[in-house]
Amino acid sequence: MTRNAYPPADAYDEPAAARRRSGCWLLVIVLTLLVICLGGAIVLLIYLAGEPNEIEVDITAPGAVTLNEPFALEITVRNVGVDPATITGFGVETTLLEGIDVTASDPAYASISERNYPLVGDWREFNLDAVLAPGESLLITVTLTPTQSGPVEGDIMVWVENEVLGVPFTRAGRAPLELEIS
Repeated sequence: MTRNAYPPADAYDEPAAARRRSGCWLLVIVLTLLVICLGGAIVLLIYLAGEPNEIEVDITAPGAVTLNEPFALEITVRNVGVDPATITGFGVETTLLEGIDVTASDPAYASISERNYPLVGDWREFNLDAVLAPGESLLITVTLTPTQSGPVEGDIMVWVENEVLGVPFTRAGRAPLELEIS
């Protein structure tokens, strides 16, 4: 007489194949959640690893300007981090460019490029290559000429590049600019 090591299939409420698969789905769900959590933690750690290269951006501009008369916009960039920061350029939001033209900057920009970011918007970037040591500041004087009257507002950005774990990482400091052109 041979004994069957397995109980008969009708001894269970569910078929044996269905019972075995339900445990697999639970395992798949748990592993998926674990991968998502670990991925988020890794992204957070990479971001935090780049935090020491922080910058502060302040702008000084007159509140009211006259049509077709150039004026100076001063952008002060401070490296408040513990590592050197490379300032790759400053940007002017395209909504500002509807009412003003950028005619010069000191230090002079090397080239101009367009940036389009889905969450940040459209920008014209004026490329610089300045390295700021920790605690150092850079004054960028931008000469602007108003081209249409009325209120103009948008943001000025300063892009900073550094390496995080050997990977180039770019961040931006942003400051609002509001002008009344008469």
